Amino acid sequence: MLLAVFGNLTIIIILAKNRILLRHSINCFILNMSVADLITALAGPIPFTIRDTAFFWVLGKAWCHLEGYIQMLVMLVSVTSLATISFDRMIGVIRPFHTHLKMWQCFVIIVIIWIVSAILAVPFGIYRIYTVHEWQDLTEVTCGEDAQKIQVWWMVSMIGLTWLPLLIMLGCYTTILVYFRSSEFRSRTNSEHPSITLMKRRVVIMMFIIVIAFTLFWLPFQIIKICGNSMFFGEDGQIKSPEAQKVSYALHTTEANDILCILDV
Repeated sequence: MLLAVFGNLTIIIILAKNRILLRHSINCFILNMSVADLITALAGPIPFTIRDTAFFWVLGKAWCHLEGYIQMLVMLVSVTSLATISFDRMIGVIRPFHTHLKMWQCFVIIVIIWIVSAILAVPFGIYRIYTVHEWQDLTEVTCGEDAQKIQVWWMVSMIGLTWLPLLIMLGCYTTILVYFRSSEFRSRTNSEHPSITLMKRRVVIMMFIIVIAFTLFWLPFQIIKICGNSMFFGEDGQIKSPEAQKVSYALHTTEANDILCILDV
């Protein structure tokens, strides 16, 4: 959590203090992704830490629903921004003299990303179970997902959060790799400085690292969420045991993918 907060906050501060960097579209999308990842790092682990410390849910009914909604919202924004960055980088490499996106165009794209993500995240805020059990000596309050109703939406999110962005990134990076091997690129590199050519070749390696890291961080989390909800939660949405809670917490920390953001910079 601290690494995610520090990494993304550093990127946000650097871009905010150097406005000239925001003239490049890719930096606008990186800033957007860093904001989403920072919210993920704060909105994900903190509720789990409070639940683990207090044993019961103490944040109220409203936050019970907002927790699931905010987490899914920022995850969608983050991953969509990463796919957008990949596409923008592909255009920048194979068409270096094309007209770059203007700042207002980047702003429109970012707003669309947030609006679409906000709509798709609605079920994750609705299908939550908030229960209050009045015992003789205490009041037990729990909060969790409605595992049966949310299952189909996790399958939809797996396509949106994992497979679709992964296919977009693979398509973009494969296109760049093919371009690097083309005669057009070779003829252009003959007139380039060797250091620039070396930098472009390093980009290829970094691209595949990004794809591999994305798969390693996101795919296990999505599979567990679809196939393993019954492992962690009962029918009332409450976590079954302290061990299940620890595993669930560890999986949620992978949502804050600041490592991908650092790689992409």
